[in-house]
Amino acid sequence: MWRYQTLLADRDHYLPASKLPLLADAVLADCDAKDGLVDGLISDPRRCTFDPTRLQCSEGEASDCLSAGQVETVQKIYAGPTTSTGELVYPGYPGGHEDGSTGWALWIVGSNAEHVVEQPDGTLAFTGTSPLTGDPPLGFAFMDDTLRYMTFEVDDPNYSYRTFNFDTDLPRVEFMGNILFPNVADPDLSQFKALSGKLLLYHGWADPATTALRSIQYYEDVVEKIGDQRQTDQFLQLFLAPGMHHCGGGPGPNTFDTLTALERWVEERIAPDRIIASHSTEGVVDRTRPLCPYPQEAQYIGTGSIDAAENFTCTLPSPEE
Repeated sequence: MWRYQTLLADRDHYLPASKLPLLADAVLADCDAKDGLVDGLISDPRRCTFDPTRLQCSEGEASDCLSAGQVETVQKIYAGPTTSTGELVYPGYPGGHEDGSTGWALWIVGSNAEHVVEQPDGTLAFTGTSPLTGDPPLGFAFMDDTLRYMTFEVDDPNYSYRTFNFDTDLPRVEFMGNILFPNVADPDLSQFKALSGKLLLYHGWADPATTALRSIQYYEDVVEKIGDQRQTDQFLQLFLAPGMHHCGGGPGPNTFDTLTALERWVEERIAPDRIIASHSTEGVVDRTRPLCPYPQEAQYIGTGSIDAAENFTCTLPSPEE
C-alpha cells in the first residue's frame, strides 16, 4: 500500500523497469566495497548510505537519471511506511540489486511500462494480467486482492488501497491478521526451546517481496526475549544471502541446502556454522560462497578465488565496517 500510493500517484512518480539498472549500478558503486571486497555483492546494505537524490535529473526526466517523483518513490521504498508523525510502521527494503528479472520489476514496479495507464484523475493503474511475469507486479497483485477479500472483517470488493490511512486504519487489519497469522511475530519461543526445537531462518538481502530487515528484527527480538545470544543460537539461527532475491534469483549465490543443515542440527546436535550457497549462469556454477549465521558474515581470507567458498570464513564484521 505504502509504495503503490506513491509509485502510482502520477506519471512523475512511476519508476519503470528500464531505470532499475541505473539505480542498481549506482547503489553497487557506492556500497560494494563496504565489506572490504569488491565482488559485485553487497554483504550488508545497512552499511550503505546511498542517497537516490544523486540520480535526480537536473530538469525534467531522461533515461540516464530519475525524476524528482521517481527519487521520492525510491526513498519511500527504502524507508518503509510511517505514520504522519514519522513512526515507522514496518521496515523498508534494503538498497542494492534492484534490477534483474526476479527483482523490483517482478515484485514492485512491473515489467511492462506500456501496461501502466493514466486514469482520469491523473493517477496510474496497472492493466496487465500476468503477475507471474511482473505484469502487473506480484506485490501489487497480492496487495490488491488481499485488501479487497482477506484483510478486513467485512470484505469489500470495491476497496481501494489508495484510501488506506497509516494513522487511523492499522487497527482494522488486526481482526483478520489474528486469524491468519496468530502469534507469527511472537518472540517468546521458550516452549519451542524447551521441546528441543530447532529453527533455521534464511532471507535474501535483496528480497523485493518481503524485507530482510524484518527477519533480522524478529531474530533480535527473540535474542532480547531469551536474554542471551549464545543461548538463542542453540535453537535459532538466521542466514542472510547477499544479492539474493525472493527465495532465489538475483546475482548472489542463491541455491543452498537448508534441509540437510537442519537435519544434522536436529539429529546430531551439530549446529550449522556455515551453509554453502552457489550461483549458476545458464546451468553452470560460477560462484560459491558460505552463508553465515547472523550476525556473522563471509569474509575473504585474502588469497584464492573470490568465487570459491573455501576462501571465505564466517566472522563478525569489524566495527569500522
